[in-house]
Amino acid sequence: MEGVDEKLEILSKVSVITVVYNAEKVLENAILSVLNQTYPNIEYVVVDGKSTDSTVDILKKYGDRIIWRSEPDDGIFDAMNKGLKMSGGEWIHFLGADDTLESDGIQNLINFSESADIVYGNTHLIFENGMVRNQLSHSVDLLDKKMIASHQSFIVRRSVFDKIGLFNTNYKLTSDYDFLIRAYLFGIKFKKTDVFVVNYNIYGESSNVIKSALEIYKIQRKYGFKHRGYFGFLKSLGKGYFVKFFKLLFKDSLYLKVILYKYNIYRWLFNRA
Repeated sequence: MEGVDEKLEILSKVSVITVVYNAEKVLENAILSVLNQTYPNIEYVVVDGKSTDSTVDILKKYGDRIIWRSEPDDGIFDAMNKGLKMSGGEWIHFLGADDTLESDGIQNLINFSESADIVYGNTHLIFENGMVRNQLSHSVDLLDKKMIASHQSFIVRRSVFDKIGLFNTNYKLTSDYDFLIRAYLFGIKFKKTDVFVVNYNIYGESSNVIKSALEIYKIQRKYGFKHRGYFGFLKSLGKGYFVKFFKLLFKDSLYLKVILYKYNIYRWLFNRA
């Protein structure tokens, strides 16, 4: 055991943080994907928003293998900030309660971490009907135009949060985008990789697409990314209404799912084109 402990001390600790609320049907898949990582030095932190289902019972089942807290929060990014304060790793990763890590996802990112402060990779997008689409990450130079990867595919050095601050909770849906822009403008070193990190479940819900588009527009304007201007915002807004129209027309039909997949509307929903 002493040799194992010495090895863990050499390896950087990674804190994986999951924010959850009433996710009894999916949470355990996320938990197991973290606990079964090939990278050995991981602590797992779960921030529960006072769930009313059996989420807390699931957390209790894993004993001291999970650091967790259950209390009301002010949205996902408030809860993520709480998780950061609860964690102690040199590196931080955020995993959705309904998502799962590739078994070597953390290890693959750590392999590229020596000269970087933020490392990110690719994502498997998984649709309700089981279809899988590979979402490739983009260069950090495109941050002025869009989110360059899903936030579930990033690891971030704790020192980055120390330098630029936590997530801005004024943005309820896209504070991860704001955080990455702040890091980039501060001069934080990014490293893009070609490894697949996470399986990201997409349920096709478009109710927040308009609010997300508005937040993204405000963020881009705040940092002076004016070339998208009103056209960029109206374009995103129009896409949101387009998706809502198809949902109203076809509801949850298989035909709709085929259309959404064929025309890549998921990119519009999540601004990840």
